[in-house]
Amino acid sequence: MAMTSFLPTADEVWRLQRGGDEECLFFQRAVNGGKVITDNGTRQGIYVMSPSGKTLARVNSLNAEKVLTMMKEGLAKWETMPEQERWLPDGFTLQGAERWESSLPKDGLRLERIVRDIPEDGSLDGERQAKSNVDSVWFSKDEVWSILEAAAKGGWQPLPTKLAQRLACFSLVDNVYGQCIPFDPADLQTLDLEVRLLASKNLVAQFEFRGRTLAVEDGAWGFSNSMWKPKKNHPHAMQTTLLGWAELDLVKQKFSSFDLLALGRRSGFTELNSRRFRPEPGAIGFSFHLDSRPWAPAPTFLSLYDAGWVKAPSLGRELFRD
Repeated sequence: MAMTSFLPTADEVWRLQRGGDEECLFFQRAVNGGKVITDNGTRQGIYVMSPSGKTLARVNSLNAEKVLTMMKEGLAKWETMPEQERWLPDGFTLQGAERWESSLPKDGLRLERIVRDIPEDGSLDGERQAKSNVDSVWFSKDEVWSILEAAAKGGWQPLPTKLAQRLACFSLVDNVYGQCIPFDPADLQTLDLEVRLLASKNLVAQFEFRGRTLAVEDGAWGFSNSMWKPKKNHPHAMQTTLLGWAELDLVKQKFSSFDLLALGRRSGFTELNSRRFRPEPGAIGFSFHLDSRPWAPAPTFLSLYDAGWVKAPSLGRELFRD
């Protein structure tokens, strides 16, 4: 039904419900009774909308039966909707402003990160339904080359601190069961990530990665950026051991392969990651590999990267109007 009767789309709701550009205001009016959103409540969920910007049905649930019921309701309303109300006026244009995805670094390194719980005995038999989640990790071309320059010195060399912190604080986090918060660099009790050049032949350079991390959070919010600030900080920790391998095409100056694994233990929970019912320590695994997806979702904590190539979209609260 989704593929035959609808045009499926997805987007990140935080910017849409707070932004002031045309795209955001269009969304806000569509989900808020024709008015822009001025409160801080979330509008996340699954919607059936007409191209003209009318919400026909909505639900905030991942229960398949509830979503199917909502889709049928929305489709029924569409079928009885007057033709002139279905579509935008002729000649209508909708020009959005900068998005987080607009910061995707050209010729940099784009990784997809997958995280999942690991059974204590290490066996994955019968675990097909185990919870998992994804995210992105981005590095600019200059940042990539700083890693290669370190490896070129010979032997094991530490990753540049800022890049190592990006992995440990923003990627090695427990969002298996939902939204989490990042670690602050001050939470890193162990940050030992290294790279070495294994070989360089046939215009291909081979690299190996290894390392250990330990992040422990039990204090006040450590960032000046308040976008992810929780109402209350709960004790939580993450300990990992990493091992990886990558090949760089020296002609194209791009990685042709990149695989990094991290295994470890997590404990505690954060405000919205649904671990409050299972905060006991448990095994967890992370996989990083080249992102070949045709679309480029921005990393969750891109706003905290502290990198000159990241351009934050304007929220435009001053643009709110009826």
